[in-house]
Amino acid sequence: MNWIALFHSWIETTGPELPALIWRRWYLDLAWGLVMSAFILAAIPRRQSVLNKALVAGLTLLSCQLPGIWAPSYWLGLAFQAPSISSALLAAWFVQRKLRAQDEEQWVKPAVLWLAGLGAILGWLLLLDTLALFPWSLFTVGFSALTPGLLMLLALCPWMLSRAMDRDLAWAAFLLAVMCIFIVLRLPNGNFWNALLDPWLWLGLNGIVLRHVVRRLIRRQKIIKT
Repeated sequence: MNWIALFHSWIETTGPELPALIWRRWYLDLAWGLVMSAFILAAIPRRQSVLNKALVAGLTLLSCQLPGIWAPSYWLGLAFQAPSISSALLAAWFVQRKLRAQDEEQWVKPAVLWLAGLGAILGWLLLLDTLALFPWSLFTVGFSALTPGLLMLLALCPWMLSRAMDRDLAWAAFLLAVMCIFIVLRLPNGNFWNALLDPWLWLGLNGIVLRHVVRRLIRRQKIIKT
């Protein structure tokens, strides 16, 4: 076996494998339908019945299946392209929690903060790359076949080294699901960075990190005053 040729195929970025057009269209409608449903359910009062919430979520998903310009996903796709796989999975998770009428819980755990920090840093690096401030292109690295595995290994390191592996198993499974969906379908556009992160999700991750930092500072100030 020619190991040099194999390694070269892993890091090759000049001929990326793109998703099929039908998969891209299907994913655009489904992903935006899930994201819209999540935002609408978040705005609905808690006193609404589960049946009403399910009806709203179902109608939102069906509206994205309308042909052409009649679908809201068409206009959202023109303005913002397709959501990342991460955003679609998070929206699906949020929708099912709302439909199951589960109580809100404190979900900002160390594993989430670690992933949010990595995502925020990655977004800033991609923004600097967009401004051509690097001598090389970080975005094109996302077309390499080696990138998903290396990045998942980096993200899972704290989970594998922690004593609370069982508790944070859901977040490890989430990352693996993102990677597997991308490897099989190459959604949304064949670049792993776009499958892992999008501008709206990046803003949300920055908000999580900023809120955590502010709370830590406030807590430290209270300790100092006492």
